[in-house]
Amino acid sequence: MNKIWIIAKKELASFLYSPIGYVIGFITTGLVGYFFYIDTIYSGFAGMHFTISLLATLSLFTLPLMTMKLVSEEKKRGTIELLMTLPIKTSEIIIGKYFAVLLVFLMILAITFLHFLLILIIGNPEFLVNIGLYFGIILEGMALLSIGIFISTLTDSQVISGLVSIGVGLLLFVINLLSDKVSGIWANIFSEISFGKHLSGFFRGVIDLKDVGFFILITVLGILLSIVYLDNEKWRK
Repeated sequence: MNKIWIIAKKELASFLYSPIGYVIGFITTGLVGYFFYIDTIYSGFAGMHFTISLLATLSLFTLPLMTMKLVSEEKKRGTIELLMTLPIKTSEIIIGKYFAVLLVFLMILAITFLHFLLILIIGNPEFLVNIGLYFGIILEGMALLSIGIFISTLTDSQVISGLVSIGVGLLLFVINLLSDKVSGIWANIFSEISFGKHLSGFFRGVIDLKDVGFFILITVLGILLSIVYLDNEKWRK
């Protein structure tokens, strides 16, 4: 666990000393704050549905920007080989990097949570519904980050990693729309792997264990694939 924390601290420092984390944080909190004022404060609606849906959409673009360099940059610099020769497991490297970006994501999300606290003070929102919305966004973010880190292990190009991660995220978000165009088993598959479908329950105020399990499964799968791929790459070399 100590080695995981060392890796996580290293990645956190790279975010703190580079503009990317601040740019993502500024864009996310700025847009969310603006639309929160328009949709909630100005209109008098004591809810967070539009704000959270905006966060869900922004995450498809901002989270890949956070994960695109995690492994691809190490590959490009040749430092991944050095890491792999140290007395540290591949799993510890991947999990440490994952925890770092997850913490950055949660920090940004915590800033937007101040909006919810504001409407608690001035309005009478549905507390559990709004908490459920944030829970859904956290699960979506966890899954997107794990997908992003896996794609980052596949290439030494940050640009390719970022663009492919965005593409995969967008596809998984809207793939349920294709279920109307096909029939049989493919319709069921497209529907069941859709992020949009599994997020919809949270927006209705329903926390279904099936939806929670789906996002956790994607998160674990992404991390495991990252570990397996890097391990295989190490032995090939």
